[in-house]
Amino acid sequence: DRDTQIAPVMILHGTKDRTVNIAQSITLYRRMRELGRDVRLFIIKGADHGGKEFWTEEVIDRVDEFIRYCIDR
Repeated sequence: DRDTQIAPVMILHGTKDRTVNIAQSITLYRRMRELGRDVRLFIIKGADHGGKEFWTEEVIDRVDEFIRYCIDR
């Protein structure tokens, strides 16, 4: 709810996830935005539920950037 304080959230989700439908992450992201939460959604093209696509330089750079943002807040 709006009154609960939470840390910033980063959601990583693959477009080919067979375990959790990507629509769930999109719904979560949209709802958190509606509540004014600090949230980011990074969709990884071609990735299943985890796997090597989550360990590319681009993804690691995004995660590193997010962690640095959280530390500097």
